[in-house]
Amino acid sequence: MPKDKKNKDLMSTQVLLAASGLDEFYKYFDQAGHSMFDSMTHASDLKVEQILLEVEARNGVTFNNAVRIKLWKALRYQWFRGPGKGLDFVERVDVQQLHLPPLEWQEQDSKFKFGDLESDRQRQVVRKIKQLAPGETGQSLQTFQFEVYTRSPDLIYEYRDLERCVQEWERRNPRSMIQEDMREEVMRMRLKGVVDSANASIAVRRARAQKLKNYSSTLVVMQLVMFGLCVMMLFTAFTSLNDTPAQLMLIFFLSSKQFLSAMMFFTASIVAGVVSERAKQDPLIRELKKTVLSCERLIERISDFRIATEELRLQKNEASNKGVPVGLNLNVSQEVPDEDEPDMEGRQVRQRGKHKKKKELDEALELWAPDAGKLDSQEIQMMQKQLAQSFRRLGAPGPEFQRQGGNRMRNFHERLGGVAEDDLCVQITSKQQQKRQAYVEKLKEQALAKMPKNPPPPALAMNAHQDPQRNRTALALQGPPTATIGKPQLP
Repeated sequence: MPKDKKNKDLMSTQVLLAASGLDEFYKYFDQAGHSMFDSMTHASDLKVEQILLEVEARNGVTFNNAVRIKLWKALRYQWFRGPGKGLDFVERVDVQQLHLPPLEWQEQDSKFKFGDLESDRQRQVVRKIKQLAPGETGQSLQTFQFEVYTRSPDLIYEYRDLERCVQEWERRNPRSMIQEDMREEVMRMRLKGVVDSANASIAVRRARAQKLKNYSSTLVVMQLVMFGLCVMMLFTAFTSLNDTPAQLMLIFFLSSKQFLSAMMFFTASIVAGVVSERAKQDPLIRELKKTVLSCERLIERISDFRIATEELRLQKNEASNKGVPVGLNLNVSQEVPDEDEPDMEGRQVRQRGKHKKKKELDEALELWAPDAGKLDSQEIQMMQKQLAQSFRRLGAPGPEFQRQGGNRMRNFHERLGGVAEDDLCVQITSKQQQKRQAYVEKLKEQALAKMPKNPPPPALAMNAHQDPQRNRTALALQGPPTATIGKPQLP
């Protein structure tokens, strides 16, 4: 039993060509075997071109360009003229508006804490807390989330990333850090780079703002000049019509050229005033200033954290034994110890001048500071860089800069371990306070006089038994011993 084949809606090619006035060319299509054409199939450009090439090849003819274009369009456009393809033109006002709901994830992330959102998402939203008005029902405080479509400069986002790095660094275990850790230096260098870039951007924006301010001042001057010219033209028009009858005075005054010029000057003054008032201060200058201050505070936080955790950190020799990374690899060439070179017969020959004499080490100093004098090339480079940065001059504060008031030592008493009352700079005004201060100083001097004096150094005491005359000379050069606070140092 033959398989069922899909029936195709075929139409005569003669009818198709006759609709376009090309029925005389039907005989060529009939001889080429294209007497019927599938009108329901969307024929492509390549298919129509192939049919025309077969008709020309089998009949040995070539259609001219005008006839070929008409034949191509008749075959190619037949699908658009088929049943069900005719569509009416729709006006824009007839199209109904679509109201799409917001994305689902934007509705749900408002229920999460702001700190739990991704860092990129935190930059795209802002939350505001609003308190309910009296008489309204519901929660007393409502949190609203809004989308932020404005982007800040890349410098602001770099500072936020560094702030998060510092926060994560402070949460880490200080026992896994080393003293003067290189990772802290990297963060400080990046923060200083952000400060330099922000200061440069502030300088550029201030110059631009000053330029706009000069333009605004020029427009204000133009406004005053135009208004003065307007008044002068009105006065000129009024004085030129003194001899005019009173009945015609108003008509002649309004139709005079001076009045028309006065109106033009008045319009120019209004335009200059409106344009000059549109000048606004650059808001990014204030934001960059806040970024600079925040970066400086982060640098201070890193230094304070290093001081607070210095006793818990590892030294470099301990860190290398425990597998803790000591520092960064800066590709510094290290010197390789010289080896004895063999001679022609295979014996080891010592190279003269290559081996330096070993320095004698102080045993006491080695016990107190075993790492004294052992500096890596990385440490030397870091010290040189810090010294170079310490000599850099800071820019003069601008006219808008204002120092924070209050007692700075009180603000830092939690970081530095408290404030000593004797170190506070207090201005004494009353006589009673001056007497009390003088009495306290007198008590201090008496307490210092009663304290024992330090003994002579151990080396000087040993030499005293060997050379008494030399010891007397040294004591005479040293002078009387000074009183010190605390316990006497043991030899």
